[in-house]
Amino acid sequence: MVSHLTVRGKFLLQEIWRADLMWDEELPPPLIPKWELFRQSLDHISSVSIPRCYIWDQEAIRSTELHIFCDASERGYAVVAYFRFVTKNNVKTSFVLAKSRVAPLKFVSVPRLELLAAVMAVRIAKSVQDGHKFLISTTTFWTDSQIV
Repeated sequence: MVSHLTVRGKFLLQEIWRADLMWDEELPPPLIPKWELFRQSLDHISSVSIPRCYIWDQEAIRSTELHIFCDASERGYAVVAYFRFVTKNNVKTSFVLAKSRVAPLKFVSVPRLELLAAVMAVRIAKSVQDGHKFLISTTTFWTDSQIV
């Protein structure tokens, strides 16, 4: 829900690290507008609402599926998890969690980042399965990577 904002901050921190600044130095002029844009984007976090109740009527659930999506680019990788609840008359999806990482400062290939995203997806699936009391009938991993 807010990963798109936090990852921008992580990208900016990487740029600051690359500029080799000391902790008490002012930002160089090219980074100041980027910092201001990031700071202004943080104002939107207070309006984000994440419903924590996945489904109201647990007796009506016929199956619970966990769907994990992972992807990577040259700048970072991310994972998002959703529950898919199937009832007699309906299908409902609920956001569970999302996690993102920026690529290391040292070059890492996109296929390697895709593999890192897949590893993070498996770890998140295990964490979600262990952290919920209801039975998860199937877990499906989604990626567009042919390497993974």
